[in-house]
Amino acid sequence: MRSTCRATTFKCVTAARYAMTLGMWAARGLIILTDSDGAGFVIRNFLKGALPPEQVLHAYIPDVPGKERRKRARLDMAGDDTFEAFNADIFSPEPLPGLGYSQRDFMLRVKKLCMAYCDEFPNNRKRSLIFTGAPGLGKTFLLNCMANQLYSRGVGVSYLTAYRMLGAMRESFLETNTEPFNMMIDAELLMIDDLGSEPIYRNITIEMLFTLLNERMRMKRHTIIATNLNAEQMQARYGDRVASRLMDTKDTMIIGFAGGDVRTRRNR
Repeated sequence: MRSTCRATTFKCVTAARYAMTLGMWAARGLIILTDSDGAGFVIRNFLKGALPPEQVLHAYIPDVPGKERRKRARLDMAGDDTFEAFNADIFSPEPLPGLGYSQRDFMLRVKKLCMAYCDEFPNNRKRSLIFTGAPGLGKTFLLNCMANQLYSRGVGVSYLTAYRMLGAMRESFLETNTEPFNMMIDAELLMIDDLGSEPIYRNITIEMLFTLLNERMRMKRHTIIATNLNAEQMQARYGDRVASRLMDTKDTMIIGFAGGDVRTRRNR
């Protein structure tokens, strides 16, 4: 499967180069159909750098129900969560202590912000988001909503838990399989859920997380992370270098979730 993917990417990029060399794209136009996976991202990224931006038109085709099941499986962990399924009633209408708004009001604002991020993608003023806060506040649900929304637009979404992230890091460090970690670095949009729940492996967790974040910042990639850790806890766990990249407010919007656990509220 991997060799087929690489061969397909090579053929498509080679064909694009050949067409441009002949001047076909300038005289007659050129339509290239790509998947929203890693191979498709390589092709689109090549074209973005090779052609004048005003001469490139991107068209996203939404999911067709019942189709593309193999590719959809890559986002199975996002479930069927959508912005349309958002139910504000599960959040408390009572004012949060010391604040002039309720958890329900706050979550409606955050939902609006997340929808705006999806609408503006990839031209976001701040490319990265970090959701912080205690468990059960709705971080993963909104992460899932954004994953499904952007995936339906054709964005190459790589979505994984922190535990699976560590698995890819370990394989890359041991050189048993470097492809998953490299795909995380190259992903058009990387989404990591529950950062901080993964074990700390010596010479792997912190060092590889720094490499991942640093490379993605250098390449101006979009990253969205959900974590139960606050800023101080991230610094204590990962050190100054990783924390400074996670909490870089120049390119990252940090949203601190507050309120009560909606899981316990639903079960009352």
